[in-house]
Amino acid sequence: MSISVQTLTVRFDDIALQPDLIRRFQGEVVARAPAPDDRLHNHAPDGASLYRYPLVQYRVWQSRATLFALGEGVGVVQTFLQSLPNTPYHARPALTEVGLTDTSLRYAIDEWYPLNTENLKRWEQTSSLRGRVALLEGILVNQLLVVCQAMGYQVPDRGLQVEIQELTALPARRFHTHNGRVQARLFAVTYAANLRLPDGIGVGKGVSKGFGVQTPVTARSAKTPTDDA
Repeated sequence: MSISVQTLTVRFDDIALQPDLIRRFQGEVVARAPAPDDRLHNHAPDGASLYRYPLVQYRVWQSRATLFALGEGVGVVQTFLQSLPNTPYHARPALTEVGLTDTSLRYAIDEWYPLNTENLKRWEQTSSLRGRVALLEGILVNQLLVVCQAMGYQVPDRGLQVEIQELTALPARRFHTHNGRVQARLFAVTYAANLRLPDGIGVGKGVSKGFGVQTPVTARSAKTPTDDA
């Protein structure tokens, strides 16, 4: 059984943006929104973080400030756009049937940020490549389940199968959060899963700030997992 999930990608043609300024871009969107809506920033009125998958994500696409929304977030972004009558933008809506598939599909995630503090310790204590890949596969499964739950799709128990096929360590990146400045351990990853997902979703930590953008892989040869860490 599958469900239909709407997504919307909006690129603002006249707003150049660098990745380290995404948080400022988010602040400007929140400030200009016609009405308060915590789905734009995932914070309670007292400033506390709301630990849920962000349905509105901020990123750079073709060097321009970009919003990505899915599910309920699509309506939030559409309402925001109505308050910007003189701002040029390019909108790309899509509708995806999300659900398990009979055959595996391949996806690539750019700047995947999988490791929280606890899992980073487990990563550093794991010496073998096989063990590290297994750790990341388990994390990826959990992150995909979070995405599915946010979209309203309930994955059957033990129904999701994930295999990491390519893995490359990327330079760490520092960025600002609501609680201060952090350093992210990032990877580029290609994986296979028996799950159809919308193009452009964010996977992992930091997706509201442009990390973990996922795209489908249609014609690339599989490789043995590698880790350049």
